[in-house]
Amino acid sequence: MKRILIALALTAAPSLAFAQDGSLDAAQFRAHRIQAVMKMDADNDGRISPAEFSAMAAKRAAAGHAGKGGGEKLFAKLDANGDGSLSSDEVGALADRRFAKLDANHDGKLDAAERQAAHHGRGGDQPTGF
Repeated sequence: MKRILIALALTAAPSLAFAQDGSLDAAQFRAHRIQAVMKMDADNDGRISPAEFSAMAAKRAAAGHAGKGGGEKLFAKLDANGDGSLSSDEVGALADRRFAKLDANHDGKLDAAERQAAHHGRGGDQPTGF
């Protein structure tokens, strides 16, 4: 389910600034994910509504990148505080959990091998690092 949100975020994902060694630390990962996901916020109120989330899901489906279902259940699951919208804090918490799973050697950064493993783990349909 989280893959859908990740995929939705990548529709308009900004470029990443990797460290000289090609790694990405947790703060960079979190900031990038928040910025990318919050691009769904069409009305610029600082929150992602179910309608904004569904609109991006529909856009991805039209491009042939549909996930499972319409996203309503996923939205409800991601809305940790149950207020009917996704905040940057909720998106950041999701990014933190994702980073922890991707950081296989637990060194606090994602190296090229970890990003590549994440890429292949999703079937190779997303840019490396997500």
